[in-house]
Amino acid sequence: MEEKPKLTPPDSGLEAKSSASRRGLFFLLSAFVLLLGLCIVVLWYLPQQSKKSSVPAELPPLLQTEQTEKPETTLPNPAQGEAERLLAEALRLISQLEVEDAPIWGKKDYLFALEKVAQGDQLLQGKFFYRAQKAYRDANSLFQTLGRSKTKYFEAAMAEGTAALNQSDEEAAIIAFERALSIDPENSDAQNNLKRAHNLGQTLLFYREGLELERAGDPRALSLYKHSLSIDSKFQPSIEAVKRVQANIDNHLFQDSMGQFLEAIEQNKLPVAQKALAQAAAVRPSDPAVFEGQKRLQAAAKALSLSLLQNAMIHHSTQENWHKVFETCAKALTISPKAQFAIDCEEKSKKRIWLHDKLTAILSKPERLQENAPLKEARQIMQMVQMIRQVGQI
Repeated sequence: MEEKPKLTPPDSGLEAKSSASRRGLFFLLSAFVLLLGLCIVVLWYLPQQSKKSSVPAELPPLLQTEQTEKPETTLPNPAQGEAERLLAEALRLISQLEVEDAPIWGKKDYLFALEKVAQGDQLLQGKFFYRAQKAYRDANSLFQTLGRSKTKYFEAAMAEGTAALNQSDEEAAIIAFERALSIDPENSDAQNNLKRAHNLGQTLLFYREGLELERAGDPRALSLYKHSLSIDSKFQPSIEAVKRVQANIDNHLFQDSMGQFLEAIEQNKLPVAQKALAQAAAVRPSDPAVFEGQKRLQAAAKALSLSLLQNAMIHHSTQENWHKVFETCAKALTISPKAQFAIDCEEKSKKRIWLHDKLTAILSKPERLQENAPLKEARQIMQMVQMIRQVGQI
């Protein structure tokens, strides 16, 4: 059989072409929408990233302000200029204080002021100009106060160094006095105290050796204490130790001297007693025992002098040297007006001298006895002599 050909409608080609055209248009439209979406995303995302990159991820504490506070960004800005001027003033003050060694003698306050400057720098960098101004003003005020307070810092350093010396802290004392000298390099007290601080090790060495000897009762401790003072004459522990040991030595010397005095005074050895009492008085001149000893010594010396004078009076009376007797008794009365032997012998010696002078005058011219008046006088004198003899010899 003969195969029949397929019949195709006349508009079938047109429909196929129309379907292909619609598919191409759909793809173009989809691509356009996608591209438009990407553009929108890009336009929204990039400004957000730009904002994030303009602000640090985490602001310093000083820049973490309230939401209502915004940095001053208008240029030119007078607030920024004032902040920069205050910063320049701070730098000038820092330079001046460094020349004066303030970082040494005023370290704590100096560092605190520097922290204020650093805070101002952060605020200035973050464009918080008014707050930066305040930080710089605070710093400058601290720097100025520091510069005016050198005397206060010097006195504080000296007091700290002295306290360290008293506590035998060599290192702290050296640091303190070096700080004082950084303020006043020519100060002699600070120089001497720094020398003391450097010598503290040697001073302590001799002091501690002396302390060991003192505890053992060894008198050589005194020489060691004095040697430590030859290194540092103001070292208070050695000063007190010398006083303590010397007082102990003086106490023993005083007791020994007073014992020698009492023994000598009882034995009437006045020169020995006088020497012993002088030794005791050299140790404790104001001690009541010394005053009592001096009274006893004076009384013993007076008694001895009167005894010697009485013996001399007796000797002169046996020689019938009445003028000497009278002189001896008068001397005894100057020592003790109440000495009874001197009172008695003075009266009797006066009579003996009178009679002696009368008899001498009569005997010098015996021819006068031929006359009645001289003879009568001679007889009266002899009667007086007899009366004196009845009383007894002096």
